[in-house]
Amino acid sequence: MTYHRRTIVLAAMLGVLGAAAPGRAGLTAREVLIVANAGLPDSVELAKLYAARRGIDTKQILLLRITGGTDITRENYDKQLAEPIRKALHDRGLDRQIRCICTIYGVPYRVRGPADDPEAVMFRNVTRDASKTHYQIVIDYKLLGTVAVKFPKPRTEGIKPLGSLFAPSMEAPSEPLPKVKTVCQDIEKLLAIKQAQVAKIADPGHRKIAQRQLMALHFELRGLKGLIDHLRETRPDGESYVKQLQKQLDDASGKLAALQGRQLTPDDLTAVIENMRLTTGLLTAGTYLNQLKG
Repeated sequence: MTYHRRTIVLAAMLGVLGAAAPGRAGLTAREVLIVANAGLPDSVELAKLYAARRGIDTKQILLLRITGGTDITRENYDKQLAEPIRKALHDRGLDRQIRCICTIYGVPYRVRGPADDPEAVMFRNVTRDASKTHYQIVIDYKLLGTVAVKFPKPRTEGIKPLGSLFAPSMEAPSEPLPKVKTVCQDIEKLLAIKQAQVAKIADPGHRKIAQRQLMALHFELRGLKGLIDHLRETRPDGESYVKQLQKQLDDASGKLAALQGRQLTPDDLTAVIENMRLTTGLLTAGTYLNQLKG
């Protein structure tokens, strides 16, 4: 993916400024092409006046119908300026003669960067989501480390929001963050270790707190599928609860499958990440985004 980070000056994009501006030593009148906006009478008159004052041949005046304003989109730049100028230079036999293009009032002088181009939006979204997901995975790893060690009173009745099941004070992850692949592997190992530790907690109240924390982290990190697997392994009596979760998993999996095998738009990517997090969790979504980011 490519993303242009700055506005591009029109003349530079045309690629013909091999010399200085008109009037500077070494540049003659026969080497200048004047471009004006045919839709603006003032632009046309200015072009003619400039040509007369500089002694520039009228065949070196090019009148184009251009969308007004100082800026122009990449699409309009290609259609209304770049291609017509190249064609005119060729048709008029000026290819090897013109060294400078002088644009007159009425001709946009900046090509807007592709801020709204789908590819650029996708690049920004992937970069943003990959960074946020990476950070959240590292936070969850730190939370997982406190399971069966600290037993704060939960501030929620369910397993969401995740942070409400843990102590409110926790140091933020320090930079640089460990690599996504590394922390994901460490989390998978630690989940198994913590599950064994929770099963050995003697205090019923502490064990219940740790069980809820572990359920929440399975859901966050491994999605509905991971939570269902965890419940089936540790709570065989919760079959009705599992059936409800399985229906949610099937619905989300269907939405995810519908997006596979097609060219993703930025909106599609958002839907993919949302359903990926719901079905197989943050670990899968983080790995996927990291691969997209390259």
